Amino acid sequence: MNVFAGVYPITTDNSHMFKVIQKRFNGVTEFYRDWQDYENGFGNLNEEFWLGNKYIALLTSQGNHQLKIDLDDWNGDKRYALFESFKVGDQSTNYTLTTRGYSGNAGDSLSYHNNMPFSTYDRDNDDRSGYNCAADSGLKGAWWFNNCWSSSLNGKYSNNYFAGGIKYSSWRPSQNLKESSMMIRRT
Repeated sequence: MNVFAGVYPITTDNSHMFKVIQKRFNGVTEFYRDWQDYENGFGNLNEEFWLGNKYIALLTSQGNHQLKIDLDDWNGDKRYALFESFKVGDQSTNYTLTTRGYSGNAGDSLSYHNNMPFSTYDRDNDDRSGYNCAADSGLKGAWWFNNCWSSSLNGKYSNNYFAGGIKYSSWRPSQNLKESSMMIRRT
């Protein structure tokens, strides 16, 4: 199978040679989507997008990959998180997240989600019994939810201080973020 097949080609952050798998910065693209959309990918590379779980899984199945998360808040402050190992399992695992080895200045809000399958509003795989974190009226976004979140970079885009939004609790525990990008590179 061609790793570069599918709806979206892979872009790179030329200064670090990472492949961008997620980009949020202006709210023009709706991220409250179903399992199939997250599996296949959606958006526009010139705007906001999610590469697609099946493509992320395929890429990360080929050797070890680092994940870099870049975050911007509404005040113009920037932080990053780097994970030495990042892998997304295939469809048979519901695209389970495996990550380790944090460094950076944003804090580690991803390890809480380690070994969790991906969840969307129409496919509840989180660890919270009787509740679908992806369908939460405040979050409205898909992620590797545990019970529910420490981070949620695919939440409803909002500049409202508390409600919904792009979340990364180790840096901004109760604030929504303005921008996020997730990038991988093979090591």
